[in-house]
Amino acid sequence: FTSLMFSFGCTGGQHRSVYSAQHLAEHLHEKFGVEVQLVHREQQIATCFPAIACRG
Repeated sequence: FTSLMFSFGCTGGQHRSVYSAQHLAEHLHEKFGVEVQLVHREQQIATCFPAIACRG
């Protein structure tokens, strides 16, 4: 696949959904070196973890 989307939700976009989204984004970026775009819609915050070049 070329893109994958996960969505988490809870009242007001706070608490567990924010933690879960952040944790998953960091894990995917660190483990696979792929670009991850993280958007916290309710807080109007967006973060991009750029792809990591091939690891030796």
